[in-house]
Amino acid sequence: MTPGSRSLCTRPEAWLQPRDETRERGRGEEQGGALSPRTLQSGNKNTSGPTGKGNPWLRGTLGEAAISAARADTFLGARYRRIIKRRGHMKALVAVARSILVSVWHPDR
Repeated sequence: MTPGSRSLCTRPEAWLQPRDETRERGRGEEQGGALSPRTLQSGNKNTSGPTGKGNPWLRGTLGEAAISAARADTFLGARYRRIIKRRGHMKALVAVARSILVSVWHPDR
């Protein structure tokens, strides 16, 4: 790092600013972390697909936050424990990370 610059973790406004949707595909929360579920459709067959790549720094930060939130006795911790019963550890963490991203993106909801 150069003198005077700050890391990405200390500048959350850098990766939380709304994007110009006319230049980039997708909505803001889908484009930033790319944590939204995909649906692959062919005829009457619907299957779930992988999440997108997104910003690796944001994905890592959200992943660490989701691990911490899963251990806490909060709404997000309860959500993790509810999802892990039927989906597994990693899918529950991604779901909690997406919940964190949506709550940061839409603070009034």
